[in-house]
Amino acid sequence: MTSVSPDIKLPTREEAVIAELIARNATATPDKVFALFPGDIEWTCARTAEETWRWGNALAGLGAEFGDCISVWIPTSPDILGAWFGANAIGAIYAPLNLAARGSFLEHTL
Repeated sequence: MTSVSPDIKLPTREEAVIAELIARNATATPDKVFALFPGDIEWTCARTAEETWRWGNALAGLGAEFGDCISVWIPTSPDILGAWFGANAIGAIYAPLNLAARGSFLEHTL
């Protein structure tokens, strides 16, 4: 399992539960299937933890911090789950965007 960079302050369990659950599942049942995606892509609990920290480290590397809102505007894919879990793992707030959003709806979402 990939871990977070040492210079990133992690939220407490009370602040972000998802990261703790992912870490616990990766340790207890690393080979258990956690998520299935189209195209026969599956993430085990261990892979989910790896993707969570890959995204968390990437977002933190871009300057995301605890309490920041993180918006992504990407097609439905495993990356959406990675962005959601990674944002939560660093204590940020995941605020996805709908690719169909336009005009005032998109403006409101942002």
